[in-house]
Amino acid sequence: MKTLGQSDGTGEDRSTDDFHAECFTCAPSRKQGLHLQFESSGIQTTCHTEITNTHQSYNGIVHGGILATLLDATMIQCMHNAFGGDPLTSKLDIRWRSIVQIDTPLTVTACITSRRGAHGWAHATIMQNDRVCVTARGTFKLVGSIQGQAI
Repeated sequence: MKTLGQSDGTGEDRSTDDFHAECFTCAPSRKQGLHLQFESSGIQTTCHTEITNTHQSYNGIVHGGILATLLDATMIQCMHNAFGGDPLTSKLDIRWRSIVQIDTPLTVTACITSRRGAHGWAHATIMQNDRVCVTARGTFKLVGSIQGQAI
């Protein structure tokens, strides 16, 4: 397993600061950011985190926009680790199955499903307390990626 930023698809190490120095989701310097850390293995990326009341909507519930951000960021990191470059979200389709509670550990997992030229597709899941809470499918434009690399 590799930790966030270990590879940019070329075998070169690349830190979070290089990839997304000001990113709300993963930059350690963002005071109100989520400070996510990712682990990658092959075409899958995982993030373990816990969201506090800073990012809640209704009392005790994680805001839906934050959940969408978690899914998007994990799929982007997955694309980046596999292909390098700076993936841009073209489409994000989300299904909320149950609420996600604040101050409770959750796991976000993303997996690449396919790639054609400069576009990639992935799916992601948020799990909490051993149940699937949110799922998503995403389409990404692979800007500056390694062209033609198979998955």
